[in-house]
Amino acid sequence: MVVGEFTEDVDVVVVGGGPAGYACAFALSAAGREVVIVDPRASLGGACLHEGCVPTKTILHALATTDDRCSSSLQARIDTDRARIGRRLETSAEAQSVRIVRGTARFLGPRELQVAAEEVTRLRFANAVICTGSVRAALDDVPQCDLVISPNSLPLDPSLAEGRVTVLGNDAIAIEAATISAGLGADTILVPGDQAVLADIPRPLVDPMMVSASFVVSRDSISDIPASNLVIDARARTASVDDLGLEDTDVTVADGWIQVDTSMRTTARRIFAAGDCVGPPLWAGAAMHRGRIAAETILGGNGAWDPATVAQLVYTTPEICWCGDMQDCDPADTTCVVPWSTSGLSVAADTLDGVAMIRWNPGTGTVTGVGATGFEACKLADGFTTAVEMGATLQDLADMVPSHPVQGDPLHLAAREALASS
Repeated sequence: MVVGEFTEDVDVVVVGGGPAGYACAFALSAAGREVVIVDPRASLGGACLHEGCVPTKTILHALATTDDRCSSSLQARIDTDRARIGRRLETSAEAQSVRIVRGTARFLGPRELQVAAEEVTRLRFANAVICTGSVRAALDDVPQCDLVISPNSLPLDPSLAEGRVTVLGNDAIAIEAATISAGLGADTILVPGDQAVLADIPRPLVDPMMVSASFVVSRDSISDIPASNLVIDARARTASVDDLGLEDTDVTVADGWIQVDTSMRTTARRIFAAGDCVGPPLWAGAAMHRGRIAAETILGGNGAWDPATVAQLVYTTPEICWCGDMQDCDPADTTCVVPWSTSGLSVAADTLDGVAMIRWNPGTGTVTGVGATGFEACKLADGFTTAVEMGATLQDLADMVPSHPVQGDPLHLAAREALASS
């Protein structure tokens, strides 16, 4: 035991203050439970706020709406957004009597962990929830370069995007990283490997984005890529559990992720896990939902991770949004594609590039997948998700009185055309 160390009994300790962590803590506190969040950062928010979602979208928005490419200006915007959201989360925690302990946690056993900060504290818990997120999985086949970073590291220092930049990966995170790098003026090459760019969705949704992409896609093998000033490796991630002391618990880590059931229980009786550390989908919205499921389980409820769909977003120009069954769409499948120019709002904004796409079950008319590529298409995500989650049919969408002009105009047209052709 470190000199000065003492042990404190707590009800629930949440390790990590990101979306999964604070969502879990707030839900538990609202039910009257005593909750402590352990996190080393100056404010709650996790990687989403400090390196990932928020700063990435701040840069992408600035690149799309201004001509300012100055790294210091972009950094000032990021700092302002981060501080504003961080203050809100801290205020929420205080209002809900969630205590925050700044420091790094390490489990000492199945019911106790140590928090290392200016003072070392031991917390003996009734339950713990691990919400430590994920980190880049280091692979040893990167091309010759001066520096290799995770996509999350670029918003921390936009000035890194200079000279030749190589982005490895083919998913939404890789595409956004390549868009940022190219937008900041770097000669950017995207290397998707042996798969197509955004291989899990139909080409009609990808093609409009690729036409306007400011980066180059290389089909060369990684070993043939020229030397770069910077490599952004977006191919693989793994749970952030190093130095967490899980070897002193019964928590199982397999294939890089903490193993949990649908109720977010780990293999240790008193320890739960939620968010990116339990594996894909690695999205902040999914992390928050899983955090709330963990809270519900601790409270004796029957929450379970069983979504019909999770929307996928790519904040490029134009944006891409899709959800449901959009994989391996064969021409014989029942699908309908309409041009984005059918959106009156897009015509008014002179942003006509893109399409809307709908897929349905030919026997029941149930909508099984929805996607769009176009001006502010990501604003449609929750509507798309609701349609699939609630089992909407083509008739439901065709009968709905639409708002106008909105980005969703093409979806209503696609539903009517699909209904007419089915």
